[in-house]
Amino acid sequence: MPQPYLPPRGADRVSDAITYDTDSPHGLPRRFILVRRQDISGLSGTGVVADGVTWAEDGRTVMRWRKSPLGVRQIAHFDHPREVLAVHGHHGATDLQWIDPAPRASLSLTTDRAPTT
Repeated sequence: MPQPYLPPRGADRVSDAITYDTDSPHGLPRRFILVRRQDISGLSGTGVVADGVTWAEDGRTVMRWRKSPLGVRQIAHFDHPREVLAVHGHHGATDLQWIDPAPRASLSLTTDRAPTT
């Protein structure tokens, strides 16, 4: 299994690490795992708790839980991977780790930065 992509030390958990190649309008989706160090809710457990994918063209993200303690295997849709941690991050107890390496950086999906060159 490939090593997950980890953002540079000091980077915001997700936003500083997300960049996409604008040369391809429909670049390949980028896979990730959701890794929980502490289970605050008592439902999902710890370790790798979910798998997801983010589409290069607009940052839309889909995540699926690996475990189904209530008998429902939920799939969630987000406008950006930052939202995954905003909803399921448990105040820093969970990390989004990329499986696929970052494509060539040319457009940042963060809202507080200008595109990089």
